[in-house]
Amino acid sequence: MPPVDVQALLEQHAEFHRVDWPYDDVDAIVIGLATASSKPSVYVRATDNLLRERFTMAHELGHIVLPWHLPAANCSVDEDEFETHDPTIEQQADLFASTLLVPDRWLAGLMNRHADDMTRILQELNSSEVSTAAALQALRRYLLPGWVFEAYGGRSIVATNGTRLPAEQPTSSSLAALASASGDALLNGRTVRWYKFSETVTLPVKAFDDQRTDHEILIAAIASSGAAEDDQAKIAASANGKVGGTLREAAGRPASETYEAMMHKLADWDYASMLGIDDFRLWLAQKATAIEIGQTKRRR
Repeated sequence: MPPVDVQALLEQHAEFHRVDWPYDDVDAIVIGLATASSKPSVYVRATDNLLRERFTMAHELGHIVLPWHLPAANCSVDEDEFETHDPTIEQQADLFASTLLVPDRWLAGLMNRHADDMTRILQELNSSEVSTAAALQALRRYLLPGWVFEAYGGRSIVATNGTRLPAEQPTSSSLAALASASGDALLNGRTVRWYKFSETVTLPVKAFDDQRTDHEILIAAIASSGAAEDDQAKIAASANGKVGGTLREAAGRPASETYEAMMHKLADWDYASMLGIDDFRLWLAQKATAIEIGQTKRRR
């Protein structure tokens, strides 16, 4: 349960030093990763931002425990966007830090307790003792398509994967115009505004006497759309591919939440007109219900 004692975890794997140095573009240095005979050493720049330092420590721990990382690393953690020198290695360490400090299981508990009340969820994230940017990165990692967060006076816009943003540079007014719901909360004393883009919809339910398989329901939906017979297999493959990523991320989630996310994601699909067909919506609902009970494993 948060807050995670990240310094204690780091000290299990490394010699930890909190030090002063004049280089603002380097938050931490880890050396000795390739030395098997002794612990590596981690030097973290002392600041007046302890929340940021906690993320930096978790980031460096990621470099240590992920076995393919470099023998040494100089790291800079951007407070707004986590810009890094190496887009692969550094992003992996960021993801490790985010998952360690704000665990998926804990986030799942918040979602189960508060559903779509994102104001309450953001308020509870204060207890994880991570920076505002790190908390929003955790939400982006965990939530399904359809959520957008605005922080740092509008300088940072964080959208969950698969969310359809305005074509132009997003602003508070353009985000509000597209949202089905919105609100705000204080996170570490900063105002964070949230927007829900996915619509709250009723989950279709399969009739008791409907014996069709999910594939048969999909094919029936495509046939009723008027698509040429030669195109039906291509549309079916496209539909499965489009929802596949969302389904992998949604294992164990409430079916209604997954269904709403897929409806939002498919609105800009090449075959978005399929969303108006009852059987297609039923197919989506069947897929969402299947992963709620664990028939599709979540990929990490």
